[in-house]
Order: sequence, then structure tokens, then C-alpha cells
Amino acid sequence: MEEKHAWLDSLGVFEEYGEIYRAYAELASDPAAGLEALKRAVFLYWSSHCDPSCFSGLSVLDAAAGRECLRSLDHLCRRDALDGELSWMLPWYFLVAEYAFTGLDDLPALAAKLSVLAPNGWESASPPGDLRLRGRMGEYWQSLFDNLTRRRSIPPPVHP
Repeated sequence: MEEKHAWLDSLGVFEEYGEIYRAYAELASDPAAGLEALKRAVFLYWSSHCDPSCFSGLSVLDAAAGRECLRSLDHLCRRDALDGELSWMLPWYFLVAEYAFTGLDDLPALAAKLSVLAPNGWESASPPGDLRLRGRMGEYWQSLFDNLTRRRSIPPPVHP
């Protein structure tokens, strides 16, 4: 793991993902691209907490940008303005890596929303078109939906 981390670092992968993350975080306040950029920034933020950097390509991300993204989510929750996707994405992220969302004392609306949304709600959601066209976040979610479809198509075992 250490060798792969060093190799990715030498290639500049961590730095490039850091720049992509900062750009998404900055775009999150843009009226036209904001919501999509926020979804992608939150996904990268969450991913950086879930997997070792040698697997994710994400090393230390800008903490201030991460906090700003969480504030944006809190603002959406306060206004009850989470769209359908965020409503099924966020509880899954929270279920898988609750520790990525620690220290939400100053973000009470987000904390309250995370506590009541259904973590497996994405399983009954319809994916909005081809998610693979939405970067790494889309590839992740498309793979979850594809796996769910495969699981549902496996016939139940036959008992004699």
C-alpha cells in the first residue's frame, strides 16, 4: 500500500484530484452548475474517508473546501431543498462512513436530515439516466445500481 501511495504521489494523482475537488467545491456556489458540482465534491469528500488513498487516488483534500460543501448541504437541508438524488445519496454515504460526517454541531439541519433519511433508499430510486457520464461519482452509483439489478435477477434457490 505504501509503495502504491508513493507511486500515485509521484505521478501527481493526489494533486490532480485535489485540484478537481477544489474546483467542484468552488463551482458548488454557481447557480448553473452548483448542485451537480456539490454532489461530485461531496462524493469525493466521502470517498476520501472510505478507502485508503492508494485505492481511491484521493489523499488529503482541502479541509476548508470540505467544510464549505457540508455547509452548503446544511443550507439545502434547512430550506428542505435536497433534490431526489441527494436524498438517496447522502444517507448511503452516512451509512457506509458515518465518521466522514462527524462534528456537525454547527450544521444541525444536515445532522437532522442524515438521521431520518433511509440509508437504502437508493435501492428503490430510479437512476437518472446513464450515471457513468457523471465522472467518478456516476461510475460508483451506476455500479451499485448494476449490482442491485444483477442481484434481483438471480432466481431464488430451489429446495427439494
